[in-house]
Amino acid sequence: MIELVGQRIQKFRTQKKLKQEKVAELADITTKHLGEIERAETSVSLEILERICNALEISPAQLFTDYEDVKQEKNTQILLSLKDLLENKPIDLQKDLLQIMKVLIKILEGFRLRR
Repeated sequence: MIELVGQRIQKFRTQKKLKQEKVAELADITTKHLGEIERAETSVSLEILERICNALEISPAQLFTDYEDVKQEKNTQILLSLKDLLENKPIDLQKDLLQIMKVLIKILEGFRLRR
């Protein structure tokens, strides 16, 4: 849950083109603390959460809705990272890596089933 809240705060902040410094100032917290909250490195009190929401001009409920959007964004980020990793590699290497990934997926899925 802490991770979701941090991701949502960061999403709203970047959508509004606000820097961490500005949101932290408006919420009366340090930039370091806001960064830790966004990275889910610390928990956040309801009081501070309310102040961050006020700084972002959103309701606290908005932080807990659209969880699927956050999950989809993570999936998109992973796919883009894979694309960046592979795009300049020769096609034969890309095909080999795809086959390796398929085998690894089967191994990992089998391992998780045995747990």
